[in-house]
Amino acid sequence: MLSVRVGDQNYRVTNETLDRLFGIDRWRRFDSAVLANEIRQHHRAGALIIERRRLRLPSPSEEAERRLRSEDDPDEILRWGVLYLAAQLHEVATELRALRQGLQFDESAATARLSRDPAEDA
Repeated sequence: MLSVRVGDQNYRVTNETLDRLFGIDRWRRFDSAVLANEIRQHHRAGALIIERRRLRLPSPSEEAERRLRSEDDPDEILRWGVLYLAAQLHEVATELRALRQGLQFDESAATARLSRDPAEDA
């Protein structure tokens, strides 16, 4: 874990974030001052975002939202808008899968006829 000063605050950056940003262990060969400057530049460019006292990579939906807000070209707005929607759908699907795995589903209760099932009246 590395500590970097951005503005007037110190933020931590995990080794995993550095690996994803610069390449696995490639960042370890950088001079500490050069690495800190690179991290600040990535933060200014939006490639790193602040979460509490850490700098982290944005999620796909956060990245798409940032790009969507900064674009002027209608084609790029459409492209990033579609990517934003896809990222949001992926996040929702992931959450639904996690919920489904956490709950026991009683299939017999779901397929049982209701006491006032209109199919019985016909």
